[in-house]
Amino acid sequence: MKRVFSLLLLVLAACNTTPERRLNEALPGQPVVATASPTLTPAPASSSSASPSASTPAAPASAQPSLPPSPTASVAPLEVLKQGSFRNAVHVVSGKALLVKSEGKVYLRLEDFSTENGPDLYLYLVRNPSGSPKGDADFVTLGRLKGTSGNQNYELPAGTDTAAFQSATVWCQAFSVNFGYAELK
Repeated sequence: MKRVFSLLLLVLAACNTTPERRLNEALPGQPVVATASPTLTPAPASSSSASPSASTPAAPASAQPSLPPSPTASVAPLEVLKQGSFRNAVHVVSGKALLVKSEGKVYLRLEDFSTENGPDLYLYLVRNPSGSPKGDADFVTLGRLKGTSGNQNYELPAGTDTAAFQSATVWCQAFSVNFGYAELK
């Protein structure tokens, strides 16, 4: 049974299917930034020769033709409207929440984000600073949480009055629980 479980974990890892996903999502018009992640690389083959003189010498390096410099991509200006750091409510949540405008659209961007996992997590914009909605008219649902860690972007519905909202909240709909929130200033 233990072997089957280990094999299942290996298959899930190969398919990038885990309970907790790490995202590094760029905004439209912004450059994608590569992040370091562990990779598997084969170990160099070891020589079985008894003497160092039996090894083959390295081939001389050939000159590579130089390539013309690539054109620089234009980056859309990014306007930060409001921002705040996440605070714990019922669970541990960390990172930053930013309301940003890019290419005429408004997004709630989570940076260096991390939260404990839950059964039914959503991201809300809430009208009060405590992050707990008082009624249906008190919040806007931005959708299911895309992952439990990493940088993420959520497009706001067109016409959303960002001045009316004071916090971003990770909300568990199944249990009506505020996991954590960021007061937006």
